Amino acid sequence: MTHTTPSVSNGQLTYFQHGILHTFPVGSDAWWQWLASGVHSFRVQAVMYPFTLRQEQQMYWRACYTHDKHKYTLYVGKTETLTLYRLHEVADELCRRVAPDTRILEQSTSSLASETMAEAKDVPPNAVLPDSQRVQTMTLPHPQQDMMEPPFFAFDATLMQRLTARETEVMSLVAEGITNTQIAAHLYISISTVKAHISSICKKLELTNRVQIILYAQKLREREMVM
Repeated sequence: MTHTTPSVSNGQLTYFQHGILHTFPVGSDAWWQWLASGVHSFRVQAVMYPFTLRQEQQMYWRACYTHDKHKYTLYVGKTETLTLYRLHEVADELCRRVAPDTRILEQSTSSLASETMAEAKDVPPNAVLPDSQRVQTMTLPHPQQDMMEPPFFAFDATLMQRLTARETEVMSLVAEGITNTQIAAHLYISISTVKAHISSICKKLELTNRVQIILYAQKLREREMVM
């Protein structure tokens, strides 16, 4: 079976798992759940300088790019900071480091920056410009507002005392990234009961969704490793 590295292009993550193609938007619940599932690296397909994000200790990520035998690295942040907006920032910063004179064109679905439009309005399509006049574009689309906010929450480990033994068990299975159907089969309970447990977990831990449960469990494991 051919192995392919998970890749982000045009705001979408794409990867193969067990021969099945998965794709979903950066910033979606599926994105955060995938990041929390134990992934350690993935590619971001920028037109000029595609780079790799690698996870280091304590859930920190670093961007890496090699150009002309020179390795460029850039600190990105913890898992919960990996929004589409942050990937834009990293792509732009790497471009500035590799080619300080390169201008970055940010393109949204509605319009281009007015300054760029003014410069390009008299340029015929497919014209070959001198290097000094070229505007480099990235494959990452302009982030939409609903894709920019990571699932931040106030972490309080003491809230775990509110959970029942069954809720703690369900939470550990959710943290592994498995589905409600799989949890129901594993615990020999109905899917509606699983949903009820997850709803109760969110309420007791003061969370709002499944992704926050996964991230909460991550932070809990990090805390236990330090103690």
